[in-house]
Amino acid sequence: MVTHDCPAGYRFAVAALLLLLIGLSGTQIAHADPTNRFTGAVDYCTNLVPGFDEHAKDILAQVQPGDRDHVVGVRLTWTPGDPVLKPADAWVECWFLPLNKTNGQWQVDQVRSQRWGVMQRYDVQQFFKVLWLRTHDNTVAGPKPKPTTLSFLLYLLQQAINGVTLGCLYSLLAVAFNLIYGIARFINLAFGELYMFGAFATYIAYTLTLHLGGAFTLLPIIATGVYVVATSAVAGWTVNRLVFRRLVGSATTVPLVASIGLAIFISDSVRLLQGPKTRYMPQYRQSAWRIIDGLGYDVYLRKGHVIVGLATLAIAGILWWINKRTNFGRSYRACAQDPHMAALLGVDARGTIAASFALSGALTGAAGLFEALQYNAVDFHMGFIVGIKSLIAALLGGIGSLQGAMLGGLLLAVIETYAGVLFGFEWRDIVVFGVLAAVLLFRPAGLFGTLRLMPADERP
Repeated sequence: MVTHDCPAGYRFAVAALLLLLIGLSGTQIAHADPTNRFTGAVDYCTNLVPGFDEHAKDILAQVQPGDRDHVVGVRLTWTPGDPVLKPADAWVECWFLPLNKTNGQWQVDQVRSQRWGVMQRYDVQQFFKVLWLRTHDNTVAGPKPKPTTLSFLLYLLQQAINGVTLGCLYSLLAVAFNLIYGIARFINLAFGELYMFGAFATYIAYTLTLHLGGAFTLLPIIATGVYVVATSAVAGWTVNRLVFRRLVGSATTVPLVASIGLAIFISDSVRLLQGPKTRYMPQYRQSAWRIIDGLGYDVYLRKGHVIVGLATLAIAGILWWINKRTNFGRSYRACAQDPHMAALLGVDARGTIAASFALSGALTGAAGLFEALQYNAVDFHMGFIVGIKSLIAALLGGIGSLQGAMLGGLLLAVIETYAGVLFGFEWRDIVVFGVLAAVLLFRPAGLFGTLRLMPADERP
């Protein structure tokens, strides 16, 4: 009788993925109360009011009702308690997605006000974060500093700090794109969803820690980091084993389309198991240092900024060492240059590709971990736009250059952040995709690209 032994790595992959799915299915939240149809929506919107007026009085609510197939709107008005606020400006509108699209959960789509303009879902998440910090973080308490001539420059400095942190996430994903394109010659559009996978794995570890009666302090965070990176590496290896390995030799459009299908599969699986509503991980007290104060605008350096920056720098150093000093790095460079000749010379091309997928998965998991720890909000659709922007960062830095990918991620994030400051945050994505168009038109190989671009009829 012939037996087929299942590789230990494959058994570990299945076990890790099953554990994650169990966690996903076990962290559902309550649905909207059917007996009080719009109470949840009104309460949600009311929680935003302190961000517009800390001393609002006599809050009145008006609801534009809608059934499960139509949007629901809530308009709140109040008597201003802030002397700067005019009575005509004391209002806010919250618009919620139809309940049939959110499994019966109140999910805000847009918030409008005279004072702060239009806020999309991401802006609302950050708005809640600021409100939390007002009451829980003593480093942001106290009177507001009086504006000076340096205020705007200090504000730009604060945005640069924020942009570099976001750039670390883009850089890790851009390197993942580069790793796979360099050796397999196709763009894996599922990296955004693997990034979301890592963020949700972090949220699940946080939830389990609280359920077990622990606190999410340094040791649990380190253990979570190891778990998330290892699980994401296994996920990257598994998708190659189950999907992309079977498409070797196909036209490059075939794995590209397969990656789109994989992205939809991962995203919808998380949506069905976890629900569509955004999940939040709370901030912690004293989580920021005030590094500049008394000059018109206080500049803060959050512990998350430091952790993400140092961890990304360490990862960049490890990647450099792997690429230059290990057998895998030499095998990767050989396969990226000429896979057929590398195979003839004894390089295990298939194993090198599998290891590259595992390494790229680990990078996306690390980016998801950092996102959850720094921004404290995860949802099932968070990976798409971040994945596209990271691909733009890879193109900006140059396909084929890992150093270019890191620099491209940082540069793109800073451009995006300052575009929001100068033109308004609703213009950020337009500017980012404008950068993509400019790169493709004027420097298609990117800033540090090393791959020679050839016409389609000259490619081997």
